[in-house]
Amino acid sequence: MKLLLTSDFPLSRNEIILEHIRSKGSNPRIAWIPPFSKEGHERFPKAKEAFKSFGFINLDFIDIDEDVDERQLDYLNKYDVIYLTGGNPISFKRNIFQSGLKSHLLNLTVEDILIMGASGGSMQFTQNVSLFRLVTETVEQVIRDHPDYEALNIVDYEFLPHLNNMEPSFIQKVTEYSKYIDHDIISIADGSAIFHNNNEITYIGNAIRFHVGDMIKINDMT
Repeated sequence: MKLLLTSDFPLSRNEIILEHIRSKGSNPRIAWIPPFSKEGHERFPKAKEAFKSFGFINLDFIDIDEDVDERQLDYLNKYDVIYLTGGNPISFKRNIFQSGLKSHLLNLTVEDILIMGASGGSMQFTQNVSLFRLVTETVEQVIRDHPDYEALNIVDYEFLPHLNNMEPSFIQKVTEYSKYIDHDIISIADGSAIFHNNNEITYIGNAIRFHVGDMIKINDMT
């Protein structure tokens, strides 16, 4: 399994992330998967320009919302890179499950394909997407409903992007929340990533771990 979880790629340039994509070939075929059809089509032209600026010109739009093409999903294993965009992680999870993309992603983890995400897209590969609810809900409410927001469970932690943009009050809520769950939370800054190569994990950029109410620095490359 090659899994690359980013905070905001391609908005922030990171040469290590780019090298992982380039490792799939000189002109890798990339499946670009947003959570919503309308918003995705609006964003796709800018996404193509962003990827093109890094030398990646072979980008295909994959709809999992209003116009799901099951044949397109069946051929995801023909791509070199599967990329899940940012977006509301809760709605994203719903469309992944309803469209049938869930089973394809789980199957693709054993293929020689680079699977990657940004922000809400990265959260899909983890244990749960409840962290997004902490923005508007209390810790008590989020913990109560935690089982309803289970994600793909490909990695054994929850993922929190945009570490560099968090308010102290939100970090405190995340710290409190971490006391009540039975796995860790890993948070990374924009421009950073976590790379899983089978059982090996590499942290690219700034990362911290929330563990049972403690914050532990994993990597600091400021």
